[in-house]
Amino acid sequence: MVQYPIHVPKKSYKGSKPNLQMKNIENNRIAAELEKVVNKIIEDSNENIVEVMYYKIAVKTGYSIDKIREFLRSVDGGYNGLTAYKQPPQKAKNGMLN
Repeated sequence: MVQYPIHVPKKSYKGSKPNLQMKNIENNRIAAELEKVVNKIIEDSNENIVEVMYYKIAVKTGYSIDKIREFLRSVDGGYNGLTAYKQPPQKAKNGMLN
C-alpha cells in the first residue's frame, strides 16, 4: 500500500545520444501524466483507502495496461492495480487498527 500523493519515479539520462535523450524525456512525461491521473482518482474518492485499477487509468489516458503496469510497479503497484491510503490508519487504544 502506498500513501497519497503517489510519486512515480522519473529517470535522468546524461548521455549524448539524441534518441535516448528523447526516449527519456517521453518516459518522464508519461510518468508525470500517470502520477497526475492516479493522484486525481485518489483525491476524488470519498474513501481513505482507494484501489486504483490499471484498466481505469488506461481508459483515462489511452495507454496500454502493460505500459501503465511498467511505470506503476515502482510505486508499489501490483499486477492489476495499486492500493493507496490518504491518511495512515490510527491505532486504537487496544492496539487494533481503525
